[in-house]
Amino acid sequence: MKVQAIFNVELPLRFCIGNDFKKTPLTQFLFSIDDIHFELVKNVDKNIIEKVIVKLADDYDDNFLPSDTNYEYLQQFKRSITYKASSTLQKFLDGFSKSKNGSNYFQIFDGEDFITPYKVEISPNIMMGNSNGNCKRGCSYLDDETFNASITFATKEKELIDNAWFMLREAEHLTEIGNYELALINMAIMIEFLITAKLTDFIDENGYFLSSYSAEFKKQYKTPTFVEKYFLYGLSLLGDQKPSHDLLESIDYIYKVRSKLAHGKRLYTIKIINDNEITPYNIGDIWNYLLINVNEIYYFFRDFDS
Repeated sequence: MKVQAIFNVELPLRFCIGNDFKKTPLTQFLFSIDDIHFELVKNVDKNIIEKVIVKLADDYDDNFLPSDTNYEYLQQFKRSITYKASSTLQKFLDGFSKSKNGSNYFQIFDGEDFITPYKVEISPNIMMGNSNGNCKRGCSYLDDETFNASITFATKEKELIDNAWFMLREAEHLTEIGNYELALINMAIMIEFLITAKLTDFIDENGYFLSSYSAEFKKQYKTPTFVEKYFLYGLSLLGDQKPSHDLLESIDYIYKVRSKLAHGKRLYTIKIINDNEITPYNIGDIWNYLLINVNEIYYFFRDFDS
């Protein structure tokens, strides 16, 4: 049986409708991603978009009807169809954030389900569901350029630079909710994605320099740090550009803490954390400072002219 689901989702931001958007065929407010159809819902009085209708179809096995006697399959189907709707809409919002240079990151999806309020209607009516949550309100202009950039980002195969951007935004979210250990690990992963993207011609799949470069590298450094290995020697293979001293210090700090976390240490037992007098009371400010530098590192690599 083919089942259609219609989700009415409250967006975590308000799209302000600019003149550039009004002049294009996109004023129909309809688009599709991966066979899932979207309609932006306009608030006529305020001239903004604050909700979106998501429509998709999926196959429900007739062998599991009536559904009330096959509750486990019904719940599995509900999770599956909700995942498709929420993850695909998140792709569009990721593309919007990316097209705005990542100045805002709008999250409606927690990896399994919506985290913003929504209602869903299923036809045939094999199930009904709803969810309620808290969402932040902001406002960003929607125009033709950012709309098309959002669609492109949602449908294209992601490159390492894109994956680095995801790690950066996840680190920001984790810092905001106080998960500092995982936030720092995401910062470190982002940095390694960037290294791999730029040094792909010089390192193997495990991050080791290829033999000819490795020999030269060992002549210069006997016991190199992470920064010396990839940011001083590695980037020197591409030219004479390198991050500022402050950025290199942040990279070194992130790598050292990440290494301890990876070996089972808890955050506040790590010596470098204690040496810098980081406590649960001031860590938020310090992590936000690291995030500012990590953002600069991302754009340094993204715009690196090799």
